[in-house]
Amino acid sequence: LNIDVESEKHIFVLPKPWEDDKWQLHTMKIAKLIGKTISRAAAEVILSRVGKKEFRILRELEKLSVLSPEIDEKTVEKFIDFDIATEVEFLAVCFLSNDESFLSFAKESSVPFTYFSSVLAKLAIDLGTILEKRKGRTGVTWTEIKDISSSTGIASARVAKLLGYSFSNMREKRVNLSLLHSRLFLKNLIVFLQELDESIKNGQSNQQLSFFQLVGESSNLK
Repeated sequence: LNIDVESEKHIFVLPKPWEDDKWQLHTMKIAKLIGKTISRAAAEVILSRVGKKEFRILRELEKLSVLSPEIDEKTVEKFIDFDIATEVEFLAVCFLSNDESFLSFAKESSVPFTYFSSVLAKLAIDLGTILEKRKGRTGVTWTEIKDISSSTGIASARVAKLLGYSFSNMREKRVNLSLLHSRLFLKNLIVFLQELDESIKNGQSNQQLSFFQLVGESSNLK
């Protein structure tokens, strides 16, 4: 990210995706360079809502800067909505993690089921590919993650997320999804998602109802 401040160009080195603390500091530096200050708690909320996307972070900070030179957590929560790509990814992982709050999150979400379905199906395909490579292993190492990424083309950060691998400076709680689902379940899930999409297109179901149908049928897919 290049930012021109009073004819002086500042070039930032992007933190790694798993470096949560550094991303918070990175967000605070961006705010400082446009003449604003933001609390660390507020920076954390921004990242949770828009993801680790520099230009999106900059745009949101610029919008908030007209309200006050000091940006706090409450201001961020009030004026910044969840990025839909970040939100749908969260929902898909929530479902695969067997989170009991999934339906509550889905009900409050503005994500259409058809969009959610496509993201969930892609996650299921990637997870199935990882399961095939792992052959029943349980422990996870960074070396294995890099090997899987290299052989499958799935980004190492995504492999790490699906396998529940957490770095020392990461606050996000992760679940090893490879221990929760079989390849048969993932295959059946993808087929059922296609059926739900067709039901919506044919007018036999709707976006909101499909979330409930997915949860209701999921136990029969195993």
